[in-house]
Amino acid sequence: MKRWLRLNDSPVLNMLFLFVFATGIAGASQELKDPTKVIWQQSMSVEVSLGVRVREGDAHFEALFVVYAPDGRKHELRRNGEAGPFIYVSFPGDFGVDRKPGEYSWKCMVGNQPVAGGKFKFSTVKTYSDQATILR
Repeated sequence: MKRWLRLNDSPVLNMLFLFVFATGIAGASQELKDPTKVIWQQSMSVEVSLGVRVREGDAHFEALFVVYAPDGRKHELRRNGEAGPFIYVSFPGDFGVDRKPGEYSWKCMVGNQPVAGGKFKFSTVKTYSDQATILR
């Protein structure tokens, strides 16, 4: 006759299980006590945040963000939202495209109706630093 061992049957197994479980969690991440003892890496990018929200009313919606690039290409991204908080997308990062110098326009469509839009420009100045300018 086979007898299966269950955790409920043995307090020793319970303690062993708790010990293994607790030490596994505790060892997973440690608090950083000295920031000079690790190697840091940083990242910066010039992006434009595009956002919309339902300010008054109660609604769930799907927003289609459309960005028109200087070379004529159209980039689209869909996001779901609800009344109250803004939903944001970052261009070009969220769209998976490269930033090129020039003037861009954008619009946000909900249910085939434009609800927001504007223009912005990416440029590189003589110091070779990237800039983004909101045009309207």
